[in-house]
Amino acid sequence: MSTSTNIIKLQKELVAMPEYALISRIKTFGLSLNIFQANYKELNNAALLYCKNPKSLLLLAPKNRFKLATYQKEIIRLLHNYIASAISLIDHARILYNELYKTNNLFPDYPIEIKKRFAENPLAIFVVSLRQYILHFKNPIIRTGMHLTPNSFSAPLTLSRRNLEEFSGWKPKAKEFLNTQGDSVDLLKLIDEYYNLVMDFYKWFFRRQQEIHSEQFKKVETKQKELQQVAIPDLLETILPNTKKELVYDIITSIFELDEVECLNKMDANDPLRSEQIIKYLEKRVSLSQTIKEQFKKVFNT
Repeated sequence: MSTSTNIIKLQKELVAMPEYALISRIKTFGLSLNIFQANYKELNNAALLYCKNPKSLLLLAPKNRFKLATYQKEIIRLLHNYIASAISLIDHARILYNELYKTNNLFPDYPIEIKKRFAENPLAIFVVSLRQYILHFKNPIIRTGMHLTPNSFSAPLTLSRRNLEEFSGWKPKAKEFLNTQGDSVDLLKLIDEYYNLVMDFYKWFFRRQQEIHSEQFKKVETKQKELQQVAIPDLLETILPNTKKELVYDIITSIFELDEVECLNKMDANDPLRSEQIIKYLEKRVSLSQTIKEQFKKVFNT
């Protein structure tokens, strides 16, 4: 049997596995979490530009009022995306649970954890209600402050409580949260605390899925390794001699997990350590001949 024929055969066997369909469904849900994480990072980084940077004092000068207004509009846009992705994540998780676990009682602790962590948590309920406020009532007012002393600097971004209270749709627990906030809600603290709440839950959630579906994960991993043992060396032998470095990188990293790609993307493209790291990631999946390694380094270190 030729290598290409064997690869096609193994690919068909993998895709036909019911375990593969299950794991693929679980990984598809992971995209919803990735979107939430990306929106948090964008909003957090934009907020920190003001809150933690003494140069933000310049935005408060009268001549820069238009720049300040533009910045505030951008914060509102990013907050909209963050809150919308947070609620999408809630909805997508509920659908996944109903689809995979509700009728078979495979995951009985899921609704218990949801109730404990979110359903009775004033912060979590406030974020859900804030989505209603932003999407169906109006955009919030972003306030900028500045506190300077010889030894300290702080520049909070806040949501006006008076402005928020114009909305009649706050749930009781959301009102409870608002009542603890004084005259305003610290935006950076709000998004950080909710993000940590969500990420702590999904660390537990994915760990439990690994436990519940351990046999399915093992079967898929075994078949994937069988395929990779054939496909990766064949792929490298095909693309390394005549393909530009940038395209080789794109093709190879499509095999990797997101955290591996993120690690590589932080490294300089011409750093020899980057090619070494790529080889390490490849060898987690398949044994590489010395010839392929040398050819690989030649392409990436040129």
